[in-house]
Amino acid sequence: FLLATAVWAVADVGLEYWPLFSRLFMFAVIGVVVALVYPLLAGKPARGAYGVAAVLALGVAVAAGNMFVAHPSVKPTGAGPGITPVATAD
Repeated sequence: FLLATAVWAVADVGLEYWPLFSRLFMFAVIGVVVALVYPLLAGKPARGAYGVAAVLALGVAVAAGNMFVAHPSVKPTGAGPGITPVATAD
């Protein structure tokens, strides 16, 4: 499910940080929790689940850290209207 969601998100918005973050972060956190709980529910050793949880947790940590890096939310296109001069107060 998480892999299909990631493919959909990249197909939907490309590699833009904020749209991808909003589409994937919650599911990645839920994936970490599910991967950590899975061995308890399965009743048998499932070391692979801990590896998946570690990879997802690393991805979540990197994504959370990148929230504090400047990402342009809107990229300018074209010349635009330019700067409008403001009259000074008398």
